[in-house]
Amino acid sequence: MNNNILRPGLMSSNPLQPIVHIPRSELKMNPISKKRITKDIAKLKLAEPNMRMLSDLKELEFTLIGPKGTCYEGAQFIVYVYLPLNYPFKSPSIAFRTKIYHPNIDEQSGAVCLDVINQKWSPSFSLVNILDRFLPYLLTYPNPDDPLNRDAADNYKTNKRVFAAKVKEYIVKYCQNDEY
Repeated sequence: MNNNILRPGLMSSNPLQPIVHIPRSELKMNPISKKRITKDIAKLKLAEPNMRMLSDLKELEFTLIGPKGTCYEGAQFIVYVYLPLNYPFKSPSIAFRTKIYHPNIDEQSGAVCLDVINQKWSPSFSLVNILDRFLPYLLTYPNPDDPLNRDAADNYKTNKRVFAAKVKEYIVKYCQNDEY
């Protein structure tokens, strides 16, 4: 008997996304995780009223506004979050649904490369930390030495003017903003 089930990939609306195998042991949410997820979602909803649930306590989206003083300033990005059944003991999966030009964000999938989420996650972190701290920090201080988008990393390192122009091009093309 197969101990895995199938679920659509991170960007489930994309039919080209690979199927991800989820072990059956992850199918039952423990009461501690359920309570914490419910609490974190409520706090995120207060911080970002446009947050919306995509599935019951597992998937959600919120809008991230580009931080002041960056080339992303004022742009609105839709961010997708998948909460594992053992959250907060395991980090959520995060991806930008809005296409973005950034060294640490995969241009095709929107996957985010950020140490605090991928390697240094702690149960003391919350969804509000992702919205208010982690993602704004990533947009403010890209790490071109650990890129998911090599072109963006190279431009960031060698020609910030070209990098900023490319960021603005993506914002105009992909973000739903009145300002650009």
